[in-house]
Amino acid sequence: IEQQSADALLKSAFQSAIRAGKRSRTETKISRNPVSVSSIGVSLVKRNLASPATAEVLVVGAGEMALLAIKGLIAFGIQNITVVNRSQPKAVALAKRWGLKTAPLSDLGQLLQTADGAVTATSAPEPIIVPQMLSGRSQPITIVDLAVPRDVAPQCGALTEVNLFDVDALKNEVAEGLAEREKEIPQVEAIIAEELDRFSAWEKESAVFPTLTALRQQAEQIRQKELAKTLKYLGDVDPDMLKHIDKLSQTLVKQLLHRPTKALRDEARNGTLNGLEESAQKLFDL
Repeated sequence: IEQQSADALLKSAFQSAIRAGKRSRTETKISRNPVSVSSIGVSLVKRNLASPATAEVLVVGAGEMALLAIKGLIAFGIQNITVVNRSQPKAVALAKRWGLKTAPLSDLGQLLQTADGAVTATSAPEPIIVPQMLSGRSQPITIVDLAVPRDVAPQCGALTEVNLFDVDALKNEVAEGLAEREKEIPQVEAIIAEELDRFSAWEKESAVFPTLTALRQQAEQIRQKELAKTLKYLGDVDPDMLKHIDKLSQTLVKQLLHRPTKALRDEARNGTLNGLEESAQKLFDL
């Protein structure tokens, strides 16, 4: 019994925590502002795309940051993604998880002429994207450079059709996102307090659960015993009628137990049992 009580307590606490988290995300804006460099970078790419569903986006690199970028892009509904990397086996290994295209690093200049966006995250010691690769474009492209040192030469940002965001720019976005989230903290704390009160009330009520369980089991045993006697007396009973009789007996038991059950739970929650549980046990011979 003690093990069952502990399990029930942990389950209720876990459910309260999950509910608090869900309410915080849906009832406040705490999760609406990304606060990681990769998530902000991906959101900037998406924000600057005219049609995310049909846009062509490059992910340059095949490491952890590239993986996060791909997950973020797909979450935003961007499916036309090409993984570009110096090592083709690594690019293929990363791309096949989502059925994406791959291309060697030598094709990067050509791909940049038609792509709508790009996220770069390689370990190259010097820029792999230079102005010459982007000159002559007639449509805008958003490039997010997550690499340190930079993958994209700073001069690329001066080109008319290029929207370039490097790590320094993304850090400013992170700071703004954190500031917006901090504004939501009081509301989140209020939700947590409500859920704590709710859990505390349940915990107090749980003190009488063994008595309520014993009461219901006793009532069910009596119901089934008396129902069996009645059916034996009635003989053959139509299946539909049998269902109605069974339902009637269940409803009667439920209605009879409702008020004493509610009284015990209410008094337990309010901390005013004052021997009421012991009296119930004695009255019902539990």
